[in-house]
Amino acid sequence: MPHERKHTSKGIIEDYRVPTLIFLSVCTARRTAWLADPQVHTTLVRIWQSATHWEVGPYVLMPDHLHLFAWPGYGSATFDRWVQYRKSMFARTMRDRRMRWQCGCFHHRIRSWEGAEEKRRYMLMNPVRAGLVSTPEDWPFRGEIFKRDDWWQRRESAAQKVGRWWHASPARQRISAAHLTTGITLNLVIVYWSFRSLALPKEGSRAPAPLPQQNFLEERLKLGNGCRSVSFNRSYMNLSRKLQKIATGEAWASGVDRYYRWKHPLTVDSLLEKVDRAKLNQICEKYHVPGEIKAWPKYTDYEHWLGRAVDHVRELRLDRDPKLHILDIGSGAGYFLFVLKQLGHRVFGLDLAEPEFYGELFPLFGIERVIWRIEAFEPLPDVGRRFDLVTAFAICFNGHGSGNVWGRKEWEFFLSDLQSRYLNPGARIFLALNPEEHGHYTPELRDFFLERGAKIDRHRIWLKGF
Repeated sequence: MPHERKHTSKGIIEDYRVPTLIFLSVCTARRTAWLADPQVHTTLVRIWQSATHWEVGPYVLMPDHLHLFAWPGYGSATFDRWVQYRKSMFARTMRDRRMRWQCGCFHHRIRSWEGAEEKRRYMLMNPVRAGLVSTPEDWPFRGEIFKRDDWWQRRESAAQKVGRWWHASPARQRISAAHLTTGITLNLVIVYWSFRSLALPKEGSRAPAPLPQQNFLEERLKLGNGCRSVSFNRSYMNLSRKLQKIATGEAWASGVDRYYRWKHPLTVDSLLEKVDRAKLNQICEKYHVPGEIKAWPKYTDYEHWLGRAVDHVRELRLDRDPKLHILDIGSGAGYFLFVLKQLGHRVFGLDLAEPEFYGELFPLFGIERVIWRIEAFEPLPDVGRRFDLVTAFAICFNGHGSGNVWGRKEWEFFLSDLQSRYLNPGARIFLALNPEEHGHYTPELRDFFLERGAKIDRHRIWLKGF
Protein backbone atom coordinates (compact mmCIF):
# COMPACT_ATOMS: atom_id res chain seq x y z
CA MET A 1 0.00 0.00 0.00
CA PRO A 2 1.56 3.34 -1.00
CA HIS A 3 2.49 5.74 1.73
CA GLU A 4 0.13 8.72 2.00
CA ARG A 5 1.32 12.03 3.38
CA LYS A 6 -0.52 13.15 6.49
CA HIS A 7 0.91 16.66 6.46
CA THR A 8 1.44 19.13 3.68
CA SER A 9 4.96 19.64 2.35
CA LYS A 10 6.70 22.95 2.81
CA GLY A 11 8.59 24.87 0.17
CA ILE A 12 9.75 24.02 -3.33
CA ILE A 13 13.06 22.25 -3.93
CA GLU A 14 14.79 24.01 -6.81
CA ASP A 15 16.61 21.82 -9.33
CA TYR A 16 18.85 23.88 -11.58
CA ARG A 17 18.84 21.16 -14.23
CA VAL A 18 15.16 21.48 -15.17
CA PRO A 19 12.64 24.37 -15.19
CA THR A 20 10.37 24.76 -12.19
CA LEU A 21 6.85 23.46 -12.83
CA ILE A 22 4.48 22.75 -9.93
CA PHE A 23 1.28 20.71 -9.81
CA LEU A 24 -0.90 22.10 -7.00
CA SER A 25 -3.96 20.65 -5.27
CA VAL A 26 -6.04 22.69 -2.81
CA CYS A 27 -9.16 21.47 -1.00
CA THR A 28 -12.08 23.31 0.56
CA ALA A 29 -12.51 23.15 4.33
CA ARG A 30 -14.17 19.87 5.30
CA ARG A 31 -14.46 19.16 1.56
CA THR A 32 -17.63 21.24 1.25
CA ALA A 33 -18.81 21.56 -2.36
CA TRP A 34 -18.79 25.24 -3.32
CA LEU A 35 -15.94 25.56 -5.84
CA ALA A 36 -17.78 24.56 -9.04
CA ASP A 37 -19.64 27.87 -9.31
CA PRO A 38 -19.48 30.53 -12.08
CA GLN A 39 -18.88 33.42 -9.66
CA VAL A 40 -16.16 31.52 -7.80
CA HIS A 41 -14.58 30.53 -11.11
CA THR A 42 -14.51 34.15 -12.35
CA THR A 43 -13.07 35.43 -9.07
CA LEU A 44 -10.27 32.85 -8.99
CA VAL A 45 -9.29 33.61 -12.60
CA ARG A 46 -9.03 37.33 -11.83
CA ILE A 47 -6.90 36.63 -8.76
CA TRP A 48 -4.57 34.32 -10.71
CA GLN A 49 -4.22 36.93 -13.44
CA SER A 50 -3.17 39.59 -10.93
CA ALA A 51 -1.08 37.52 -8.48
CA THR A 52 1.79 36.90 -10.91
CA HIS A 53 4.59 36.04 -8.50
CA TRP A 54 3.68 32.58 -9.77
CA GLU A 55 1.86 32.14 -13.08
CA VAL A 56 -1.06 29.72 -13.38
CA GLY A 57 -1.30 27.52 -16.45
CA PRO A 58 -3.93 24.78 -16.97
CA TYR A 59 -6.40 24.33 -14.11
CA VAL A 60 -9.59 22.44 -13.19
CA LEU A 61 -12.08 23.31 -10.45
CA MET A 62 -13.92 20.40 -8.85
CA PRO A 63 -16.80 20.92 -6.38
CA ASP A 64 -14.57 20.47 -3.32
CA HIS A 65 -11.00 20.88 -4.61
CA LEU A 66 -8.93 22.30 -7.45
CA HIS A 67 -5.85 21.35 -9.42
CA LEU A 68 -3.53 23.65 -11.35
CA PHE A 69 -0.06 23.95 -12.84
CA ALA A 70 2.12 26.92 -11.86
CA TRP A 71 5.63 28.19 -12.53
CA PRO A 72 7.67 31.20 -11.29
CA GLY A 73 6.48 34.54 -12.57
CA TYR A 74 7.67 37.99 -11.57
CA GLY A 75 8.73 38.66 -8.00
CA SER A 76 10.41 36.85 -5.14
CA ALA A 77 7.45 35.43 -3.18
CA THR A 78 7.80 31.81 -2.15
CA PHE A 79 5.26 29.33 -3.47
CA ASP A 80 3.59 28.79 -0.07
CA ARG A 81 3.37 32.53 0.47
CA TRP A 82 1.79 32.95 -2.96
CA VAL A 83 -0.82 30.26 -2.21
CA GLN A 84 -1.67 31.93 1.11
CA TYR A 85 -1.99 35.33 -0.58
CA ARG A 86 -4.34 33.85 -3.19
CA LYS A 87 -6.53 32.36 -0.45
CA SER A 88 -6.69 35.62 1.49
CA MET A 89 -7.56 37.63 -1.64
CA PHE A 90 -10.36 35.19 -2.42
CA ALA A 91 -11.76 35.49 1.11
CA ARG A 92 -11.63 39.28 0.99
CA THR A 93 -13.36 39.32 -2.38
CA MET A 94 -16.15 36.80 -1.74
CA ARG A 95 -16.82 37.74 1.91
CA ASP A 96 -18.65 34.47 2.50
CA ARG A 97 -17.68 32.50 5.60
CA ARG A 98 -19.03 29.30 4.09
CA MET A 99 -16.32 29.47 1.41
CA ARG A 100 -13.29 28.47 3.43
CA TRP A 101 -10.13 26.67 2.37
CA GLN A 102 -8.43 23.73 3.98
CA CYS A 103 -5.19 24.70 5.72
CA GLY A 104 -2.08 24.29 3.59
CA CYS A 105 -1.92 22.66 0.18
CA PHE A 106 -0.36 19.73 -1.64
CA HIS A 107 2.11 20.43 -4.42
CA HIS A 108 4.33 18.22 -6.54
CA ARG A 109 7.43 19.22 -8.51
CA ILE A 110 7.22 18.10 -12.16
CA ARG A 111 10.57 16.95 -13.55
CA SER A 112 9.81 15.55 -17.01
CA TRP A 113 7.51 15.76 -20.00
CA GLU A 114 6.04 12.41 -19.04
CA GLY A 115 5.29 13.64 -15.51
CA ALA A 116 3.67 16.84 -16.79
CA GLU A 117 1.51 15.01 -19.31
CA GLU A 118 0.47 12.37 -16.77
CA LYS A 119 -0.64 14.99 -14.25
CA ARG A 120 -2.43 17.04 -16.90
CA ARG A 121 -4.43 14.04 -18.12
CA TYR A 122 -5.26 13.10 -14.54
CA MET A 123 -6.46 16.66 -13.86
CA LEU A 124 -8.59 16.97 -17.02
CA MET A 125 -10.22 13.57 -16.49
CA ASN A 126 -11.26 14.36 -12.90
CA PRO A 127 -14.80 15.54 -13.78
CA VAL A 128 -15.29 12.46 -15.97
CA ARG A 129 -14.19 10.06 -13.24
CA ALA A 130 -16.53 11.82 -10.80
CA GLY A 131 -19.45 11.25 -13.19
CA LEU A 132 -20.10 14.98 -13.62
CA VAL A 133 -19.65 15.02 -17.42
CA SER A 134 -19.02 12.51 -20.19
CA THR A 135 -15.95 14.27 -21.70
CA PRO A 136 -13.40 16.72 -20.24
CA GLU A 137 -14.42 19.38 -22.78
CA ASP A 138 -17.96 19.46 -21.32
CA TRP A 139 -16.76 20.62 -17.90
CA PRO A 140 -17.16 24.43 -17.71
CA PHE A 141 -14.85 25.04 -14.74
CA ARG A 142 -11.51 24.53 -16.44
CA GLY A 143 -9.12 26.70 -18.43
CA GLU A 144 -5.59 28.02 -18.87
CA ILE A 145 -4.37 31.45 -17.70
CA PHE A 146 -0.75 31.64 -18.90
CA LYS A 147 0.62 29.38 -21.61
CA ARG A 148 3.77 27.25 -21.52
CA ASP A 149 3.30 25.00 -24.55
CA ASP A 150 6.86 23.72 -24.32
CA TRP A 151 5.88 21.55 -21.34
CA TRP A 152 3.27 19.64 -23.33
CA GLN A 153 5.48 18.80 -26.33
CA ARG A 154 7.54 15.62 -26.15
CA ARG A 155 11.19 16.27 -26.87
CA GLU A 156 14.34 14.25 -26.40
CA SER A 157 16.38 15.48 -23.46
CA ALA A 158 20.14 15.95 -23.56
CA ALA A 159 20.54 12.94 -21.28
CA GLN A 160 18.47 10.80 -23.65
CA LYS A 161 20.57 11.93 -26.63
CA VAL A 162 23.79 11.09 -24.82
CA GLY A 163 22.37 7.73 -23.78
CA ARG A 164 21.30 6.88 -27.32
CA TRP A 165 24.75 7.84 -28.64
CA TRP A 166 26.47 5.88 -25.88
CA HIS A 167 24.62 2.64 -26.54
CA ALA A 168 25.29 2.92 -30.28
CA SER A 169 28.97 3.86 -29.88
CA PRO A 170 31.82 1.33 -29.99
CA ALA A 171 33.52 3.42 -27.31
CA ARG A 172 31.19 1.81 -24.77
CA GLN A 173 32.91 -1.52 -25.34
CA ARG A 174 36.33 -0.03 -24.58
CA ILE A 175 35.43 1.22 -21.12
CA SER A 176 36.84 -1.21 -18.60
CA ALA A 177 35.30 -2.31 -15.35
CA ALA A 178 38.13 -0.49 -13.55
CA HIS A 179 37.00 2.84 -14.99
CA LEU A 180 33.40 2.23 -13.91
CA THR A 181 34.53 1.19 -10.44
CA THR A 182 36.61 4.37 -10.11
CA GLY A 183 33.65 6.53 -11.12
CA ILE A 184 31.32 4.85 -8.65
CA THR A 185 33.89 5.17 -5.86
CA LEU A 186 34.32 8.90 -6.46
CA ASN A 187 30.56 9.40 -6.38
CA LEU A 188 30.30 7.53 -3.10
CA VAL A 189 33.10 9.65 -1.59
CA ILE A 190 31.28 12.83 -2.59
CA VAL A 191 28.00 11.56 -1.13
CA TYR A 192 29.76 10.52 2.10
CA TRP A 193 31.30 13.94 2.65
CA SER A 194 28.00 15.61 1.79
CA PHE A 195 26.24 13.60 4.51
CA ARG A 196 29.12 14.22 6.90
CA SER A 197 29.02 18.00 6.38
CA LEU A 198 25.27 17.98 6.97
CA ALA A 199 25.39 15.78 10.05
CA LEU A 200 28.39 17.15 11.98
CA PRO A 201 27.78 20.03 14.41
CA LYS A 202 29.71 23.24 14.09
CA GLU A 203 32.93 23.58 16.05
CA GLY A 204 32.31 24.70 19.60
CA SER A 205 28.60 23.82 19.57
CA ARG A 206 26.89 21.03 21.44
CA ALA A 207 26.01 17.94 19.47
CA PRO A 208 22.27 17.62 18.78
CA ALA A 209 20.24 14.89 20.42
CA PRO A 210 20.01 11.72 18.36
CA LEU A 211 17.01 11.52 16.05
CA PRO A 212 15.10 8.49 14.82
CA GLN A 213 16.44 7.31 11.47
CA GLN A 214 13.46 8.47 9.42
CA ASN A 215 13.32 11.90 11.05
CA PHE A 216 17.08 12.24 10.71
CA LEU A 217 16.94 11.72 6.95
CA GLU A 218 14.00 14.05 6.53
CA GLU A 219 15.66 16.75 8.60
CA ARG A 220 19.08 16.50 6.99
CA LEU A 221 17.97 16.10 3.41
CA LYS A 222 14.98 18.44 3.75
CA LEU A 223 12.72 16.33 1.62
CA GLY A 224 10.51 18.27 -0.77
CA ASN A 225 7.02 17.72 -2.13
CA GLY A 226 6.24 14.53 -3.93
CA CYS A 227 9.40 12.75 -2.78
CA ARG A 228 8.54 9.10 -2.27
CA SER A 229 11.97 7.88 -1.19
CA VAL A 230 15.36 9.08 -0.05
CA SER A 231 18.22 8.67 -2.50
CA PHE A 232 21.88 9.52 -2.47
CA ASN A 233 21.32 11.40 -5.73
CA ARG A 234 19.69 14.25 -3.79
CA SER A 235 22.82 14.87 -1.72
CA TYR A 236 25.01 14.62 -4.80
CA MET A 237 22.80 17.10 -6.66
CA ASN A 238 22.81 19.55 -3.76
CA LEU A 239 26.59 19.36 -3.46
CA SER A 240 27.03 19.73 -7.21
CA ARG A 241 24.81 22.79 -7.21
CA LYS A 242 26.78 24.31 -4.34
CA LEU A 243 30.04 23.77 -6.19
CA GLN A 244 28.57 25.31 -9.32
CA LYS A 245 27.41 28.37 -7.35
CA ILE A 246 30.90 28.80 -5.93
CA ALA A 247 32.45 28.54 -9.39
CA THR A 248 30.06 31.05 -11.00
CA GLY A 249 30.08 33.52 -8.10
CA GLU A 250 26.40 32.94 -7.26
CA ALA A 251 27.28 31.84 -3.73
CA TRP A 252 29.13 35.09 -3.05
CA ALA A 253 26.29 37.18 -4.51
CA SER A 254 23.71 35.24 -2.46
CA GLY A 255 25.75 35.75 0.69
CA VAL A 256 26.02 39.49 0.05
CA ASP A 257 22.24 39.66 -0.49
CA ARG A 258 21.58 37.93 2.80
CA TYR A 259 24.05 40.19 4.59
CA TYR A 260 22.38 43.36 3.33
CA ARG A 261 18.92 42.11 4.21
CA TRP A 262 20.12 41.35 7.74
CA LYS A 263 22.23 44.47 8.17
CA HIS A 264 19.75 46.87 6.54
CA PRO A 265 16.20 45.57 7.16
CA LEU A 266 13.59 47.22 4.96
CA THR A 267 10.06 46.72 6.26
CA VAL A 268 6.69 48.16 5.29
CA ASP A 269 6.11 49.44 8.84
CA SER A 270 9.38 51.38 8.85
CA LEU A 271 8.52 52.92 5.47
CA LEU A 272 5.04 53.97 6.57
CA GLU A 273 6.58 55.92 9.43
CA LYS A 274 7.94 58.32 6.78
CA VAL A 275 4.51 59.27 5.41
CA ASP A 276 1.30 60.83 6.76
CA ARG A 277 -0.54 57.57 7.51
CA ALA A 278 -3.89 59.26 8.17
CA LYS A 279 -3.76 61.11 4.86
CA LEU A 280 -2.73 57.93 3.04
CA ASN A 281 -5.68 56.03 4.55
CA GLN A 282 -8.03 58.82 3.56
CA ILE A 283 -6.89 58.79 -0.07
CA CYS A 284 -7.01 55.01 -0.37
CA GLU A 285 -10.48 54.77 1.21
CA LYS A 286 -11.70 57.41 -1.24
CA TYR A 287 -10.78 55.29 -4.27
CA HIS A 288 -11.15 51.79 -2.83
CA VAL A 289 -13.43 49.40 -4.72
CA PRO A 290 -14.32 46.31 -2.64
CA GLY A 291 -13.38 43.06 -4.38
CA GLU A 292 -11.34 44.72 -7.16
CA ILE A 293 -8.13 42.77 -7.73
CA LYS A 294 -7.27 43.45 -11.37
CA ALA A 295 -7.86 47.11 -12.28
CA TRP A 296 -6.05 50.07 -10.72
CA PRO A 297 -8.18 50.29 -7.50
CA LYS A 298 -6.31 47.20 -6.28
CA TYR A 299 -3.38 49.55 -5.51
CA THR A 300 -5.36 51.07 -2.64
CA ASP A 301 -4.10 48.08 -0.64
CA TYR A 302 -0.95 50.09 0.04
CA GLU A 303 0.64 47.71 2.57
CA HIS A 304 0.65 44.85 0.08
CA TRP A 305 1.98 46.93 -2.81
CA LEU A 306 4.64 48.58 -0.68
CA GLY A 307 5.80 45.06 0.15
CA ARG A 308 5.93 44.27 -3.57
CA ALA A 309 7.93 47.46 -4.14
CA VAL A 310 10.44 46.35 -1.50
CA ASP A 311 10.77 43.05 -3.38
CA HIS A 312 11.55 44.94 -6.60
CA VAL A 313 14.15 47.08 -4.86
CA ARG A 314 15.84 44.03 -3.34
CA GLU A 315 15.78 42.17 -6.64
CA LEU A 316 17.48 45.05 -8.46
CA ARG A 317 19.86 45.44 -5.49
CA LEU A 318 19.04 49.11 -5.16
CA ASP A 319 19.22 48.84 -1.38
CA ARG A 320 23.01 48.97 -1.56
CA ASP A 321 23.95 50.76 -4.79
CA PRO A 322 25.51 54.20 -4.76
CA LYS A 323 22.73 56.75 -4.71
CA LEU A 324 21.36 56.95 -8.25
CA HIS A 325 19.12 59.21 -10.31
CA ILE A 326 16.28 56.88 -11.30
CA LEU A 327 13.39 57.22 -13.75
CA ASP A 328 10.44 54.82 -13.48
CA ILE A 329 8.33 54.66 -16.65
CA GLY A 330 4.74 53.71 -15.91
CA SER A 331 5.26 54.74 -12.30
CA GLY A 332 1.66 54.01 -11.26
CA ALA A 333 0.90 54.78 -7.63
CA GLY A 334 4.57 55.56 -6.92
CA TYR A 335 5.23 52.91 -4.28
CA PHE A 336 8.47 51.76 -5.95
CA LEU A 337 9.79 55.33 -6.20
CA PHE A 338 8.76 56.04 -2.62
CA VAL A 339 10.85 53.12 -1.33
CA LEU A 340 13.81 54.27 -3.43
CA LYS A 341 13.50 57.81 -2.10
CA GLN A 342 13.69 56.54 1.49
CA LEU A 343 16.95 54.81 0.55
CA GLY A 344 18.46 58.10 -0.65
CA HIS A 345 18.01 57.79 -4.41
CA ARG A 346 16.80 60.72 -6.51
CA VAL A 347 13.63 59.59 -8.26
CA PHE A 348 11.33 60.73 -11.04
CA GLY A 349 8.16 59.21 -12.55
CA LEU A 350 6.54 59.19 -15.97
CA ASP A 351 2.96 58.03 -16.51
CA LEU A 352 -0.54 58.92 -17.71
CA ALA A 353 -2.68 61.47 -15.90
CA GLU A 354 -5.35 58.92 -15.04
CA PRO A 355 -6.37 57.72 -12.56
CA GLU A 356 -6.57 60.67 -10.18
CA PHE A 357 -5.64 58.32 -7.33
CA TYR A 358 -2.04 58.26 -8.58
CA GLY A 359 -1.97 62.04 -8.81
CA GLU A 360 -2.93 62.39 -5.15
CA LEU A 361 -0.30 59.94 -3.94
CA PHE A 362 2.71 61.56 -5.62
CA PRO A 363 2.47 64.88 -3.69
CA LEU A 364 1.92 62.89 -0.48
CA PHE A 365 5.11 60.90 -1.18
CA GLY A 366 6.99 64.06 -2.22
CA ILE A 367 7.88 62.67 -5.67
CA GLU A 368 7.98 64.42 -9.04
CA ARG A 369 6.49 62.99 -12.20
CA VAL A 370 5.72 64.05 -15.75
CA ILE A 371 2.44 63.26 -17.48
CA TRP A 372 3.03 61.67 -20.89
CA ARG A 373 1.59 59.01 -23.18
CA ILE A 374 4.30 56.99 -24.91
CA GLU A 375 3.54 56.27 -28.57
CA ALA A 376 5.46 54.26 -31.15
CA PHE A 377 8.03 56.29 -33.14
CA GLU A 378 7.43 59.43 -31.05
CA PRO A 379 10.25 60.88 -28.89
CA LEU A 380 9.91 61.13 -25.13
CA PRO A 381 9.34 64.55 -23.52
CA ASP A 382 12.25 66.76 -22.53
CA VAL A 383 12.46 66.51 -18.74
CA GLY A 384 15.69 68.49 -18.41
CA ARG A 385 17.69 65.79 -16.63
CA ARG A 386 19.50 62.51 -17.21
CA PHE A 387 19.35 59.27 -15.28
CA ASP A 388 21.61 56.47 -14.06
CA LEU A 389 18.84 53.87 -14.19
CA VAL A 390 15.54 53.64 -16.08
CA THR A 391 12.99 51.03 -14.96
CA ALA A 392 9.66 49.92 -16.42
CA PHE A 393 7.57 47.23 -14.69
CA ALA A 394 4.55 45.44 -16.19
CA ILE A 395 4.96 47.42 -19.41
CA CYS A 396 1.75 48.47 -21.21
CA PHE A 397 3.03 51.30 -23.43
CA ASN A 398 4.21 48.76 -26.03
CA GLY A 399 0.65 48.01 -27.14
CA HIS A 400 0.22 45.25 -24.55
CA GLY A 401 -2.96 43.24 -25.06
CA SER A 402 -3.70 44.73 -28.48
CA GLY A 403 -3.06 43.63 -32.02
CA ASN A 404 -0.27 46.20 -32.39
CA VAL A 405 2.34 45.01 -29.92
CA TRP A 406 5.71 46.64 -30.54
CA GLY A 407 8.22 44.82 -32.66
CA ARG A 408 11.89 45.34 -33.42
CA LYS A 409 11.56 48.74 -35.12
CA GLU A 410 9.41 50.33 -32.40
CA TRP A 411 11.74 49.15 -29.64
CA GLU A 412 14.81 50.30 -31.56
CA PHE A 413 13.38 53.82 -31.87
CA PHE A 414 12.36 53.94 -28.20
CA LEU A 415 15.68 52.66 -26.82
CA SER A 416 17.74 54.90 -29.12
CA ASP A 417 15.76 57.95 -28.01
CA LEU A 418 16.11 56.92 -24.37
CA GLN A 419 19.84 56.43 -24.78
CA SER A 420 20.55 59.69 -26.57
CA ARG A 421 18.51 62.05 -24.38
CA TYR A 422 17.85 60.39 -21.03
CA LEU A 423 20.83 58.29 -19.96
CA ASN A 424 24.09 59.20 -18.26
CA PRO A 425 27.26 57.36 -19.34
CA GLY A 426 27.22 53.85 -17.90
CA ALA A 427 23.49 53.97 -17.19
CA ARG A 428 21.30 50.86 -17.14
CA ILE A 429 17.79 49.98 -18.31
CA PHE A 430 15.50 47.40 -16.71
CA LEU A 431 12.35 46.23 -18.53
CA ALA A 432 9.68 43.79 -17.30
CA LEU A 433 7.31 42.75 -20.10
CA ASN A 434 3.73 41.66 -19.70
CA PRO A 435 2.73 38.32 -21.30
CA GLU A 436 1.13 38.40 -24.74
CA GLU A 437 -0.65 35.64 -26.66
CA HIS A 438 2.67 34.63 -28.23
CA GLY A 439 4.60 34.87 -24.95
CA HIS A 440 6.52 37.82 -23.55
CA TYR A 441 8.30 38.45 -26.86
CA THR A 442 8.72 36.96 -30.30
CA PRO A 443 11.96 35.18 -31.26
CA GLU A 444 12.80 38.15 -33.47
CA LEU A 445 12.39 40.61 -30.60
CA ARG A 446 14.44 38.41 -28.29
CA ASP A 447 17.24 38.38 -30.87
CA PHE A 448 17.02 42.18 -31.07
CA PHE A 449 17.51 42.57 -27.31
CA LEU A 450 20.39 40.09 -27.32
CA GLU A 451 22.06 42.00 -30.16
CA ARG A 452 22.03 45.07 -27.92
CA GLY A 453 23.84 43.12 -25.21
CA ALA A 454 20.79 42.40 -23.06
CA LYS A 455 20.59 39.85 -20.28
CA ILE A 456 17.21 38.11 -20.40
CA ASP A 457 15.51 36.11 -17.66
CA ARG A 458 12.01 35.16 -18.81
CA HIS A 459 10.15 38.50 -18.99
CA ARG A 460 12.93 40.53 -17.33
CA ILE A 461 15.44 42.33 -19.54
CA TRP A 462 18.58 44.21 -18.45
CA LEU A 463 20.31 46.57 -20.89
CA LYS A 464 23.31 48.85 -20.69
CA GLY A 465 23.03 52.40 -21.97
CA PHE A 466 26.29 53.47 -23.59
